[in-house]
Amino acid sequence: VRLGPTDLNADKTLNTHLHLLEAWTALARIEASAAPRLRELLRLYLERFVPGADGTATGFYTRDWQPLSAGHSPGHAIEASWLLCDAAAVLDDPAVRAAVQPVALGLAEGDTLTARALAERIRDRAGDKPRRKDFVRELEPLWGILNIAALLVLLSARSEERFSRNA
Repeated sequence: VRLGPTDLNADKTLNTHLHLLEAWTALARIEASAAPRLRELLRLYLERFVPGADGTATGFYTRDWQPLSAGHSPGHAIEASWLLCDAAAVLDDPAVRAAVQPVALGLAEGDTLTARALAERIRDRAGDKPRRKDFVRELEPLWGILNIAALLVLLSARSEERFSRNA
């Protein structure tokens, strides 16, 4: 399924799984019986789409999980960074959070070009009448950047707490 002219026609895509993750997170937030499926989607995402915490994500796969592309998937990494953290928060499992946090940080670092592009787009359009299409595209990276800032503050506070207990 191709969403645009640059997309590959693949059976399994990072973008589709991002939206599944988002939907199952929302469902698990209000229905506890959705948690096992959300946990499975998180595992799948961490094992298949982002095999390491280096900010790279594979965007397209064959039906039997053979990669059709590798490397950076612009915009998806920053979006995934906050969706993964949100899913981990809903599951409220320290082991899941511990697995997700370094991956989310790696994804955000890998998508710094998106953050720079967002800042340039906002600066270049200052004074222009906002258009909904542009707003939606710019909101997700901004939300991802805010999420990573909060995550860094949390990790820093935990580190300081551990240091003061050991001093």
